[in-house]
Amino acid sequence: TWAYNNASGSGAIVEKWAAVGATYPYTIKLNGSNVPIFECSDGTNSPSASWGSNINDSKWHFIYGYRNIAADTIGISVDLGTVVEATDTTVGDITNTDVLSIGARGNGGIPLNGKIGEIDLRNRVLSAQEIQQIYLSTKFRYV
Repeated sequence: TWAYNNASGSGAIVEKWAAVGATYPYTIKLNGSNVPIFECSDGTNSPSASWGSNINDSKWHFIYGYRNIAADTIGISVDLGTVVEATDTTVGDITNTDVLSIGARGNGGIPLNGKIGEIDLRNRVLSAQEIQQIYLSTKFRYV
């Protein structure tokens, strides 16, 4: 996912989530400090992987988030940097029937004050080589 943030504050980049307290298989968003986060929830447990530094710099960034069910991990990387991982503590099925929302939560909350270049969703974890290939084949549009 390519995203450009030009203001302070939180904002949803891509989410499969409409209501607080519900299950959701994924969300990539910026927290209140403009730090990219990948998160999922079973309604009780909501593990998240946080990039660690903000992207409030008026530049395009390549953000990759994933959930690896077999390894019980989730992770996030920005601009091909080191992946930040966390343990996936969700239990059971976390799918939902919410629509895929881009640029805001499904209920219209936490709108992104910026731009989204493109989103690439897959039903599997990509290899480092595949991620790099996507980055290199699309970066000319943004960097």
